[in-house]
Amino acid sequence: MKIKLIVYYLKKYTPWHLKIIIKIILSKLPCTYSVWRKIGIFKPGCMDQADYSLKVFYKHLDLINIKKEKLYGKTLIEIGPGDSLASALIASSIGAKIILIDVGYFAINDAEFYKKMARELREKGCNVPHISHCKTVADMLVTLNAKYFTDGINSFKKIENESIDIIFSNATLEHVRKRSFLSLIKEMRRVLKTNCYSSHTVDLQDHFNNSLNHLRFSEYVWESKLFSSSGFYTNRMSISEISSCFHNAGFDYNIVNKTEWEKMPLSISKLNAQFRNREKKDLLISSFDIVTVKK
Repeated sequence: MKIKLIVYYLKKYTPWHLKIIIKIILSKLPCTYSVWRKIGIFKPGCMDQADYSLKVFYKHLDLINIKKEKLYGKTLIEIGPGDSLASALIASSIGAKIILIDVGYFAINDAEFYKKMARELREKGCNVPHISHCKTVADMLVTLNAKYFTDGINSFKKIENESIDIIFSNATLEHVRKRSFLSLIKEMRRVLKTNCYSSHTVDLQDHFNNSLNHLRFSEYVWESKLFSSSGFYTNRMSISEISSCFHNAGFDYNIVNKTEWEKMPLSISKLNAQFRNREKKDLLISSFDIVTVKK
């Protein structure tokens, strides 16, 4: 508990440039991901909490404007489930199948954790199948008619053309490597059925100080292996660039729920040269939701 408290204050009060140095050093230590998660470092989201997981899942259904009753027998994909497979429990409660895709095995690998979450979800009115007999997470996924793939974009190779009804992600697209982003969007289009939807929440802030400090760096430095593998990487794509990728891949799209800074959180003069000409209206957007449909 004391370690978590120390980590909390370090995150809150450490200057952004020191956070970069600390994360680079920590990422090179021979510690497993589960160790970092326990003390609150490199923790990918809050999907290990029942309330938050429900909020995220139904937020995307609302954005797509589909009722849960319509999802019975449908197949969903969640990109970037992060630290838990909670969406598998929720999807199964409405009779849907789900495929969870990530770039590594980050989810809690403890059947007892999910049994506890299943009980919490039932208390909140979710008709989650009983998984008390499951000894492992693999057993649980079979029971829930769910799959968990951990090979990033390559995971899509296991999914047939036009077999998916809905794709969603929450604060994930910004972490996809820039060089792979369009390939991911094309794979999403390939597996989606015609006239079916995807919904994504995108966070454009830096992951140090909720500002634009990540735009200070050159492409050479930022996309280097040292930076991209140290737990704070985002692709630094703007709302316009992300929207264009969806459009160019053959999606219609709608931008909703834009969150904007009232004024620039960082002087344009402090940005790297490649970002100084980015339109100010793009720079002022800190997050947004995008809903797309395959036509």
